[in-house]
Amino acid sequence: MAIVAHDNVRKLMSADQFLKAFGKKIPAAPEVALPIVTFSDGVTFHLNGETIRIFHAPAAHTNGDSVVHFVDANVIHMGDTYFNGRYPFIDFQHGGSIDGVIKIADKVIAMAGPKTKIIPGHGPLSNKAELIAY
Repeated sequence: MAIVAHDNVRKLMSADQFLKAFGKKIPAAPEVALPIVTFSDGVTFHLNGETIRIFHAPAAHTNGDSVVHFVDANVIHMGDTYFNGRYPFIDFQHGGSIDGVIKIADKVIAMAGPKTKIIPGHGPLSNKAELIAY
């Protein structure tokens, strides 16, 4: 199994961290948990008849966020760039910004159709109309 993530995720996970917002120490991840494939802007996989496009969402929740678009299934996984039904957590300490959250929401809204399923990082399964309301 390959763990795939943005370049910044591997860098962040490789070192001990202190998350100021929660006053919590986070130890570096063990080598086996680190991404073995990283990318800077995006990557596409063709797997089991599905086209999977992953692209960087700069400066949104953090500086390492990605959005995963399952093209044929019409599903977009936004991860922590979208908190459905609640206020987002923007990790300013690790490069996040409200402007980045808004920018990625706008990008996904432009990509999504009325029947697209949108998976948030937190909250229930969503759709384009709910993302627009967010």
